[in-house]
Amino acid sequence: MMQTLAVVETAEELEALPYDAVVESGGRPAIKGESGAWWYADGQAWEPALPANVLFLPET
Repeated sequence: MMQTLAVVETAEELEALPYDAVVESGGRPAIKGESGAWWYADGQAWEPALPANVLFLPET
């Protein structure tokens, strides 16, 4: 299990996360793509439900 780095509670906070950030929403991890879409392991792109746990932030 990955450690939560932060909790995102608003759409603005979610939007501000950088490309390649990983969040967990509803027990499912999603990665932010270059286009800003959130991609799940099954290939679907959905906006994560809030609040969402931030699991990874890339070095900037």
